[in-house]
Amino acid sequence: MARTRHIPLGTYPSGTRAFGQIATPNGLAGFDIRIGRCTSATPTIWLDPATIVELQLQFSYDGGVIYTPLGANGWSQGGGIITQRGVEAPESVLTWRFRPAEPTHFKGQITVRNGPITTYLDATVL
Repeated sequence: MARTRHIPLGTYPSGTRAFGQIATPNGLAGFDIRIGRCTSATPTIWLDPATIVELQLQFSYDGGVIYTPLGANGWSQGGGIITQRGVEAPESVLTWRFRPAEPTHFKGQITVRNGPITTYLDATVL
Protein backbone atom coordinates (compact mmCIF):
# COMPACT_ATOMS: atom_id res chain seq x y z
CA MET A 1 0.00 0.00 0.00
CA ALA A 2 1.19 3.50 -0.80
CA ARG A 3 1.75 6.20 1.79
CA THR A 4 0.15 9.60 1.26
CA ARG A 5 1.60 12.69 2.93
CA HIS A 6 -1.38 14.54 4.40
CA ILE A 7 0.56 17.11 6.42
CA PRO A 8 3.82 18.19 4.79
CA LEU A 9 7.01 18.55 6.83
CA GLY A 10 6.67 21.99 8.38
CA THR A 11 6.37 23.93 11.61
CA TYR A 12 2.89 24.13 13.14
CA PRO A 13 1.76 26.35 16.05
CA SER A 14 -0.24 25.26 19.08
CA GLY A 15 -3.94 24.85 18.39
CA THR A 16 -6.61 22.50 17.09
CA ARG A 17 -7.24 21.86 13.43
CA ALA A 18 -10.32 19.97 12.23
CA PHE A 19 -10.45 17.92 9.05
CA GLY A 20 -13.04 15.76 7.56
CA GLN A 21 -15.95 14.24 6.24
CA ILE A 22 -13.57 12.29 4.07
CA ALA A 23 -15.09 9.39 2.13
CA THR A 24 -13.25 6.10 2.51
CA PRO A 25 -12.63 3.66 -0.34
CA ASN A 26 -14.80 0.55 -0.65
CA GLY A 27 -13.15 -2.43 0.97
CA LEU A 28 -11.27 -0.37 3.57
CA ALA A 29 -9.71 -2.87 6.00
CA GLY A 30 -8.02 -0.13 8.01
CA PHE A 31 -5.30 2.48 7.82
CA ASP A 32 -2.22 3.62 9.65
CA ILE A 33 -1.03 7.11 10.44
CA ARG A 34 2.65 7.94 10.89
CA ILE A 35 3.80 11.14 12.58
CA GLY A 36 7.47 12.11 12.20
CA ARG A 37 9.41 12.42 15.43
CA CYS A 38 12.83 13.30 16.83
CA THR A 39 15.84 11.00 16.36
CA SER A 40 19.59 11.57 16.47
CA ALA A 41 19.45 11.80 12.65
CA THR A 42 16.48 14.25 12.63
CA PRO A 43 16.97 16.33 15.82
CA THR A 44 14.65 19.21 14.78
CA ILE A 45 11.50 17.09 14.31
CA TRP A 46 9.18 17.09 17.37
CA LEU A 47 12.11 17.44 19.74
CA ASP A 48 10.45 18.84 22.90
CA PRO A 49 8.93 16.19 25.23
CA ALA A 50 6.55 18.89 26.53
CA THR A 51 5.01 19.30 23.04
CA ILE A 52 1.95 17.05 22.88
CA VAL A 53 0.13 15.89 19.75
CA GLU A 54 -3.44 14.66 20.19
CA LEU A 55 -5.43 12.98 17.43
CA GLN A 56 -9.17 12.32 17.63
CA LEU A 57 -11.00 10.45 14.86
CA GLN A 58 -14.69 9.81 14.32
CA PHE A 59 -16.06 7.19 11.93
CA SER A 60 -19.39 6.98 10.11
CA TYR A 61 -20.87 3.72 8.83
CA ASP A 62 -23.98 5.26 7.25
CA GLY A 63 -22.72 7.59 4.54
CA GLY A 64 -21.60 10.40 6.83
CA VAL A 65 -24.85 10.99 8.73
CA ILE A 66 -23.90 9.72 12.21
CA TYR A 67 -20.34 9.61 13.61
CA THR A 68 -18.85 7.85 16.63
CA PRO A 69 -18.48 10.15 19.65
CA LEU A 70 -15.36 12.29 19.78
CA GLY A 71 -12.89 10.70 22.17
CA ALA A 72 -13.80 7.11 21.34
CA ASN A 73 -10.83 6.88 18.97
CA GLY A 74 -8.17 9.11 20.46
CA TRP A 75 -4.40 9.14 20.83
CA SER A 76 -1.93 11.47 22.57
CA GLN A 77 1.87 11.51 22.86
CA GLY A 78 4.74 13.83 23.78
CA GLY A 79 7.81 14.62 21.68
CA GLY A 80 11.47 13.85 22.07
CA ILE A 81 13.39 10.70 21.26
CA ILE A 82 11.67 7.43 22.10
CA THR A 83 13.17 3.99 21.70
CA GLN A 84 11.56 0.68 20.87
CA ARG A 85 13.66 -2.37 21.69
CA GLY A 86 16.75 -0.17 21.94
CA VAL A 87 16.25 1.53 18.55
CA GLU A 88 15.15 5.15 18.06
CA ALA A 89 11.65 5.35 16.57
CA PRO A 90 11.55 7.81 13.63
CA GLU A 91 7.73 7.88 13.63
CA SER A 92 4.80 7.35 15.95
CA VAL A 93 2.56 4.78 14.26
CA LEU A 94 -1.20 4.54 14.90
CA THR A 95 -3.21 1.77 13.24
CA TRP A 96 -6.97 1.29 12.96
CA ARG A 97 -8.49 -1.98 11.66
CA PHE A 98 -12.10 -2.40 10.57
CA ARG A 99 -13.79 -5.80 10.61
CA PRO A 100 -16.46 -6.76 9.86
CA ALA A 101 -17.97 -3.30 9.25
CA GLU A 102 -15.99 -0.72 7.33
CA PRO A 103 -16.67 3.02 7.70
CA THR A 104 -17.93 5.10 4.80
CA HIS A 105 -16.50 8.40 6.11
CA PHE A 106 -14.23 9.78 8.79
CA LYS A 107 -13.43 13.15 10.29
CA GLY A 108 -11.27 14.32 13.14
CA GLN A 109 -9.08 16.88 14.74
CA ILE A 110 -5.38 17.28 15.50
CA THR A 111 -4.31 19.33 18.51
CA VAL A 112 -0.79 20.60 19.21
CA ARG A 113 -0.15 21.64 22.82
CA ASN A 114 2.96 23.53 23.97
CA GLY A 115 4.01 24.08 20.34
CA PRO A 116 5.18 24.94 17.89
CA ILE A 117 6.07 21.56 16.45
CA THR A 118 8.00 20.58 13.35
CA THR A 119 6.68 17.29 11.95
CA TYR A 120 4.75 15.60 9.13
CA LEU A 121 1.84 13.14 8.93
CA ASP A 122 1.52 10.26 6.45
CA ALA A 123 -1.40 7.86 6.04
CA THR A 124 -1.59 4.44 4.41
CA VAL A 125 -4.87 2.75 3.49
CA LEU A 126 -4.77 -0.97 4.32
